[in-house]
Amino acid sequence: EPIISNFPKDIEKIFNDIETALHPIVPLNNDFQLIIKPKQEIRLSVGKNERGDYLLMANYDDELLKFSSPCSGIFEYYFNKDSNQWLCITDNHDIRGLLTRDLLKHCIGCPIFP
Repeated sequence: EPIISNFPKDIEKIFNDIETALHPIVPLNNDFQLIIKPKQEIRLSVGKNERGDYLLMANYDDELLKFSSPCSGIFEYYFNKDSNQWLCITDNHDIRGLLTRDLLKHCIGCPIFP
């Protein structure tokens, strides 16, 4: 029996997981600001000295999660129901890996995913 896609539920879960991972590092980095638009967008502004913001946006039409990093650029992720992971459409890497790796380049603390 095929697994039915439930993009709104899947996006809500990954957004909650990302918020949970990011909240503890924001107070450790004075110039970080976390802006949440529930089920739509997460923006982590990383300060005046960095090259931009981390931005995660839900694309409900294509059922993709767009991730823009000031370090690595823009990638799109789909939800893999078999592995329960958000995987990059080009290389099948889990979004949590890129987000963690890029943040470690310039922040105090480490995002810990639930």
